[in-house]
Amino acid sequence: MTGGFRNLSWKAQSAFAILVAFLFISLTAEVWIPNSVAGGPSQTTPLTILKHGPYESNPHLKAYPSPPSKENWLGTDDRGRDLLARLIFGFRISFGYALCVWLISTVLGVTAGVSMGYLGGAFDFWGQRVVEVLESLPFLLILMSWVALYGGGFWLLALISAALGWMSISSYIRAEALRRKEQPYIEAARMQGLS
Repeated sequence: MTGGFRNLSWKAQSAFAILVAFLFISLTAEVWIPNSVAGGPSQTTPLTILKHGPYESNPHLKAYPSPPSKENWLGTDDRGRDLLARLIFGFRISFGYALCVWLISTVLGVTAGVSMGYLGGAFDFWGQRVVEVLESLPFLLILMSWVALYGGGFWLLALISAALGWMSISSYIRAEALRRKEQPYIEAARMQGLS
């Protein structure tokens, strides 16, 4: 693969640049946005751009929600909180959740796929049946039922989402492991006593 990032279209490069910029702004939000800690007064810095943090109401407004203004660039919600500040702080949580679910489900899927593909036999057969059953479950219904019964939380939801989302990865990895298992270099390694 030569060229890498340069081979992408200008739309993909622009989207990636916007994502990186928004991620940078979100991760350094305490510098750009006043942040009230535990309901106390907002902490500001010389680089603070927005006037109100994500958790505090704008006391100068007559009614909530308000339209965009100089103080609140995207307006406010029904409690007078700045929507842009909430969007920037919320992006951090959303990106972290997606990253955790992706990492956990990738580790589970690769481990299961390699195990089923390499070991084969009954392990592969029953592993595929488990994957088929789990793929047929309604993901969103299970997630909503779990939250309704036991409550939510960042890590709990990430683990449940990953536990219900690794099956498609395992199918691809299993197919690749089955293909690679028959390659001559694997047979040569077995003949040398490697397992």
